[in-house]
Parts: sequence; structure tokens; C-alpha cells
Amino acid sequence: MKNRDDIIADLLLRWEESYEHGNDVTATNLCKDHPELTDVLQSKINDLKKMSWMTDGENECDESASDELLNKTLGDRYRIESLIAQGGFGRVYKAFDPELERHVAVKVPSRTGESNGQVESLVEEARRVAKLRHPGIVSVHDVGKDDGSYFIVSELINGSSLAEIIATKRPSTRDSVLLVAEIADNLQVAHEAGFVHRDIKPANILIDEKGKPLITDFGIASTHDDKNASTKGTLPYMSPEQVANEPQLIDRRADIYSLGVVLYELLTGESPYSARTPGTLREQILFRQPTPIAASSISLPIQNVCLKCLSKHPADRFESADELALELRQSLTIKEASNFSRMSKWLMVLAGVAVVATLSYAAGSRFGKQNLTPLQTSPTSIQFVANNVMNFDGRTRIVTKLKSFYPCTLECWFRIEEYDSKVSPQAIIGSDIPTKHGLSMGISTHVPFAETVDQTFFAPKSVSIKSWIHLAVVFSESETRIYLDGEQQLIGPPTKPHGDVVFVVGNIGLDNPLCYFHGQVRSIRISRGEEYTSDFTPDEDLTANEATELLYTIKSINGDAAKDLSGKGNDGTVERIEI
Repeated sequence: MKNRDDIIADLLLRWEESYEHGNDVTATNLCKDHPELTDVLQSKINDLKKMSWMTDGENECDESASDELLNKTLGDRYRIESLIAQGGFGRVYKAFDPELERHVAVKVPSRTGESNGQVESLVEEARRVAKLRHPGIVSVHDVGKDDGSYFIVSELINGSSLAEIIATKRPSTRDSVLLVAEIADNLQVAHEAGFVHRDIKPANILIDEKGKPLITDFGIASTHDDKNASTKGTLPYMSPEQVANEPQLIDRRADIYSLGVVLYELLTGESPYSARTPGTLREQILFRQPTPIAASSISLPIQNVCLKCLSKHPADRFESADELALELRQSLTIKEASNFSRMSKWLMVLAGVAVVATLSYAAGSRFGKQNLTPLQTSPTSIQFVANNVMNFDGRTRIVTKLKSFYPCTLECWFRIEEYDSKVSPQAIIGSDIPTKHGLSMGISTHVPFAETVDQTFFAPKSVSIKSWIHLAVVFSESETRIYLDGEQQLIGPPTKPHGDVVFVVGNIGLDNPLCYFHGQVRSIRISRGEEYTSDFTPDEDLTANEATELLYTIKSINGDAAKDLSGKGNDGTVERIEI
């Protein structure tokens, strides 16, 4: 039986598919079998309508089509000569400015799906953007109003958009990397001036006659301190925080995500996600990983840079555009240095056979290969237990006898010594099924996360290093809640039942030797039901109660055995993978 959120998602998808074909079905009609959901569905439909006018790509124009603005003079100054492009935002024209005797680009925003006040707000933002002056950013010259219609005047670039270039003949890998690095340089200028573009995409990157990229269309840009900035953009290039409508998380790293999508398309000729409908695409942007880059001609360093840009949480991306530009250029250097000779290359391959085999083993488990070699159980209590804590070194885990269930509460006291994005995310408790999801919780670089069968949630607050942290996740039948030091951080949709798997401490799941935890744990507790329903003060020492199904502390470990102190008999085995 579907839960409330699944029903709303299905109804919303039905509305989107109808709306795309010109049929605006009312929430009342959609909710005939679920009238209690009408108001909620209508609210979500209204949110989608506010965004829909910006999710259309730039379309090639039909110059032969009738247009009342052609040959008209706007603002008693700009004579419209021809239509350049049109899209969800409006239309862009080539115009002549007789006062300065030059051609300019004039953009007339559309009011389709947009109130007059919102258009005025966008034009006001354009006025702020007019202060930007840089050779890599298309300059805004003027903003005006003619017969009730606003228009934005900007520099006219003779050349093509990056979208047109991708559609005809993509640049080489090297040229693509250098191009995106230069775009990142230009973007850094805007960020340093306090702006976030929020709509980086190929159509908004112009390539002039000399092959230099320029960023255009800052029409929906916001300043860093704009707390009321909307989350508009073009859906395939929107960051997860934009799609999730979380404006408090939107900063310059949202632009880095979008530029990562552009880089992915340049490298592969495809989108990172393969969704056919807007609803499915939103779900993939929020919760699914990009399609792996399969091209053998693209080096691993370049792939890593691209995929780091596409990280779900802003904290896991590059901190700045200039850092991205530096990493991109260095990725080319790494590739060239590794090709110093054929002989050296083959020696490196032969010397790395064992490592490659191990990596293949790990990758295969993540993508569905489940005939795995058993881990070796070699640690001793001295190695694993010291200074009254359990020391997880990124290769150690405890496999329990407790099978995954819900509703449940997972919690622990943990500490990390340093952030390490190279081994992120790290699961503290997991019950993951390869290629799917399970009930898990952990840390991604420095941000706590919870994983359900359907999706992954990230807390908005980061954790401190070298401090003891209490992390708890409640998986209930109605929602998922993350608590950090007893304070509720996030409420997400509920989970659903999944396969017959056991909980693992220090790892994402039994058949998945990835996402190992690297840090210290003082105690672990898994409880049946909702242990917490509101903010609370965590106990310094987790103890067993009637709801406790598993409790591990320092007293549990004896050699390779982990005794369950709850009295339920869910003992475990300490295992260690040897690399």
C-alpha cells in the first residue's frame, strides 16, 4: 500500500505530464480518490508553475514569424532589427543603438507564468548585474521600459552559444577541459563581486569569434546576501538545493554544480541523468548518482573533477570556481605526466594489478556484482579497541546478526579527526543492498546523512572535528528525521521495507565494501520504533531499554567478537578488509 508521499508524487507526475501537453488538470480532479490531499497537491502544483517558465531551454527562433516588436524602437532609442533567440524567459533581439552607433542585444522578458512584480524584480537584479565589468562576462548596458514592457540591453556577441557548438561538433576532451576552466575563471569574477548566476548552462555561454567564452544572462542572478532569492533555473542544470527549493543552501557552489553538468555534456555528449519526464529528472538530481563516464579516452583525474562538481551536497563540491579551474588544468597535467613512456605505463599497470583487482571488486559490488570474496577477520582487540573507544580505520566493520527493520532509530556517539573528501561518504551504521538503498546513517566529508530505501538526505549543519558528536536518525512510517546532538536537523519522507539484510557498523552494508567509516565510536544503539519525537539531551552513555534491539559499547568487544549488551542476542563479528 502506498504511503501519503508516494501518492502525492504519483499525482504530481500525472499533472506534469498533462501540463506538458497543454492540459492544466486541477488538483481537485486529480484528488478524487484522495480529497484530503487536494490542498497539499495544489500547493506543489503552484510551486512547479512558478518554476516552469524558466525550465525551457533556449530555442532557435523563426525569423519569418510575425513579431510586433520587429522594426520597433524601444525606449525611444533601440531599434529592433531581428529576432536572435527565444525561450521560457522571453525573446532576445538584435537592435541598433543610434546614440552610440553600435549593435546591441535586447532581451524582453516574458510574463507567461510570471507576475508583473516578479518581472520587475528580475529587471532590478539586472540593474545590479550591470555593475559587472569583465571580458568574460557579457556586459549589461541598460534597462528600460516601453509601453509597459521591460527590456534589458546588453553587449552583442558575434559568435555561437555553447549549446549550438555541442549540438554540432563537441570539442576534444582537452579543449573542453580548458574551455570550462576559462568559464570558471570568469565565474569567479562574478562570485567575488557577490553574485550567484543560478542558471549556468550551454545556452548562457557564448563563444566569440576568437573562441573565448563569455557568460551571459545574469537575469536571474542574486547576490550572496539575498535571503529571499528564488530557486529558478533550467531544470537539467539545477543543483539539488535548487530543485529541493532550499534557498538557504544556494550559494556559488550551485553554479559549480551547473558548470559540472556542462563539463559532463562536453565530455560525453550526454546528460548526467537519463530521465524522460521532469518529475523523474528531479528525483534523479536529488537522490541518484550521475551515469558513470564510460569513455576510456577521458582520464580518471578529469572524471573525478567532473563528478566532484556534481556532488549532491554543496560541502562536497569545490569551494570556489578558481579552485575548480586550477583542478581542471592540473588534471590535464596529471594525464600528460602519466604518459611519459609506453614502457613506464606498462610497468605501472603490472605493478598495480592487485590494486586494480581490489578496486574492481569494490566497484562491482556497488553496481550489482554480489559474489564477493569474504573479508578477512584479522584485527585484535588491541588494534580495534584503545583509549576506551572503538577505532574504525576505514577498513574495519562489525557485522551484526540484527536484520534491518522499521520503524527504528539508529544512533551513536562518534568522533572524527579530520575531513577527508576522498573517502566520502562514510557510513557509521548501514543495511544497504548493492545497486539499491537501505537504512543507513553516517557522514559525508563533514555533513551527516541518512539513507532510506528510496533516497539520501543531508543535514544542513556540519559537524566539528575532534569533538564527540551524537547522531541519531529516526526512520518512522510517516517521515525520516535526523538529530545532531539532540537537535532536529531535517525531516524527510518515510522509507519502505527492503531486502533481508543485516545491519553493519562502520560500513554501508554487508555486500558492499565501500563507504567505510574512519573515526572513533563510543557506543552504538539500534532501537525498535521512534526513540525520539522532539529535541532532546543525549545521554553521555547509551544504555539498553525496552525498545533496544542492539547495543555495542567498548565493553562489547572481545577479540573479534562483539557482544550485544541489550540482551537480545544480536552479537557481531569484527572484520577487516586487507588491501
